[in-house]
Parts: sequence; structure tokens; C-alpha cells
Amino acid sequence: MTAKSNSDTLVTVYGGSGFLGRHVVRALAKRDYRIRVAVRRPDLANFLQPLGRVGQIHAVQANLRDARSVEAAARDADVLINLVGLLAEGGRQRFDSIHSFGAEQVALAANAHGARMVHVSAIGADEQSPAAYARSKAVAERLVLAAQPSAIVMRPSILFGPEDDFFNRFAALARMSPVLPLIGGGQTLFQPVFVGDVAAAARDEALKADEGFYRDPRLPQLGARAYGLAAEPTTDEDVYDAHRLALGVPGPADWLTDKTYPIEANFDLLNGIDFKKGCFVGQETTSRMKRRGTIKTRMAPITFDGPPPAFGAEILAGELRAGEVLSGRDGRAMAALRLDRIAAGGLTVDGRPVSVDWPGWMPTT
Repeated sequence: MTAKSNSDTLVTVYGGSGFLGRHVVRALAKRDYRIRVAVRRPDLANFLQPLGRVGQIHAVQANLRDARSVEAAARDADVLINLVGLLAEGGRQRFDSIHSFGAEQVALAANAHGARMVHVSAIGADEQSPAAYARSKAVAERLVLAAQPSAIVMRPSILFGPEDDFFNRFAALARMSPVLPLIGGGQTLFQPVFVGDVAAAARDEALKADEGFYRDPRLPQLGARAYGLAAEPTTDEDVYDAHRLALGVPGPADWLTDKTYPIEANFDLLNGIDFKKGCFVGQETTSRMKRRGTIKTRMAPITFDGPPPAFGAEILAGELRAGEVLSGRDGRAMAALRLDRIAAGGLTVDGRPVSVDWPGWMPTT
């Protein structure tokens, strides 16, 4: 199937300047989406712009109590993400008008414009709850799914992270008081969730290219893939492999897991490594290589005449070993290359000349 590239995909984020919203915007920007932030006060959302490249993030005025402004913010968008919510009512900001009516307007706009929708609700949403907050959240879910049956509804628990209003509030109390009250006699249970994880989940729903399909997060040009036994293949595996090689993207056969660091397989250039979190084999060495700029080996495509050399065939620069051949097809293969030995050219494999064909997405050093 043909999928839009991320940079051609417009995502409208309602409530994008809030606590969760700014993390969703950051997560989308890192994947190169175009982002329209729909908020009541666009002038107060300018702090989001440095999260992306110039022109990638744009704030517009929208108020969930005003159906026309909600619809206007949805025009031309491929995905709508609704994050707007209240913890307490005040003035014209009521649970029913924001959670229920407002969410329904976003869903109606998604349906009218053929956009996918992600609606962030809350854990404990229940129309029979004694809490007006939980009742309004449940009503919103029902109205959203009635207006846009394909909408994805997320129910996160209490969010924690930098600048959260929950744990930081208790931290402030702890600084001022030697004791803290045990709310509910200490029997109240919470299962907090990191705001960045919820933002990533919302972002990943935006990755869906069609029902059951997800855009490949490595490169937009890699298209989309489906997971699950019910998915029907839309292209031949050999055709996909040739396409991957043409783009210069290493595949599982190239990773040489017993002797290759992720950064040498270009995971850092293909959204495969987060240097701020995570745990994987070789993490410390990979991080050190990145910080010190001491990456000696990279995987890159090579070109040649005729059939591919054998997997593991030695690449020579004169008489020096400059790398080895990995997966390949006629005229092209992936290779693990010593960067300090290929700059002068003159590379050969089994006596045949080969050339490095650096893809546009990859630095040449």
C-alpha cells in the first residue's frame, strides 16, 4: 500500500499546550509530523515551536465549546488527537461542555473530514460513578464512538513527569510540612503512568496508515506494515527487500547481533535508539561512541556489477580490510564499512570494484 510520509501528514492536537499535550507534540515532532495545536489561546502556545523544526508546529484558536472552531481546526488534518480535559469545573468550563460536548465535536469533525481520531479519556470513566468527572468522561467515550466508530480511546491513569500537578504538589507539601496526610486512610491505591509513555502511545496511534497498518518508524519511504495473522500482504517480500536495499536501510539479516553495536547498524539515525532512556545490550558502549564521536563502522549500501558477493565476503581498500558484505541482490548490497578506510575509494570484493552509495538520509562520515 502507499502511505503518506510523516512530513506530509497533518495532526491536529486539541489541548496541545497542556501537560500531556506538550509531550504529545514533542513525540510527533520527533517523527517529523506536521502539527496543528488547537488551543483557546494560541499566543500562549508559542513555547511549543522549538520542539520541532521551523514551520512544523503551528497554533490555531479552537474552543471545544464552539463547534465551528473545532471543525475549522480539523480541516485538511489526517489525524485528530483530543487531549482536552478538566480536573475541576470553573466558570463556563464545565465537565459536560468540555468532556462530553467538546469531545463529541472533535469526533464529528473527524468523521466529516475522514480523519483518524485518538481520544484520551481517563481511567475509571463510568457513567454510574458518583464523581461528575468520571461520569462525563464515560459519556464522552460513548459520544465519541457514536460519532466516529473507528476512534481510538485511551484511558491513562494519573500522569507523572516534569511539571505534573500531582506528585509535585505533594512534593511542595513535603517541603513545607514535616508530615503528610494519609488521604483515604492510606488505603487509596494509584498506578501512575509516565507522561512520555502516554504521549508515545498517542503518537503511535497516529502512525496507523490504515486499519491495522503502521508506518515504518525508521523512514517514511519504507511505507507501512501490518501486524497480526489477519493482515493480507500487499507486496511481495522480495519486492520489499529490494526497496529496503535501494533506500540503504539494514535489515535483520545485516544486524550481526553477536558482534554489531546498534549504532553501527544506524539505529541512531533510524529512530531506533533513545539516548535519554532505555536499556539494551551494549548501551554504555553505544552511548559513549555517540558522545565521543568514535563510531568507526557504519552499515551502508555498496554497488557493483553482477550478482552479489557472498555474505561475509571481505571488502578491501588496497590491501587493508575495509569491511564485509552483508545481504544483497544483483548490483547492490549492504555492507559493514570501516569509515577510516573507505574515504579514498578503490574498494574491491573478490577482485571486483565496488562503490559506496551513501543514501540521502545518512551522513557520509
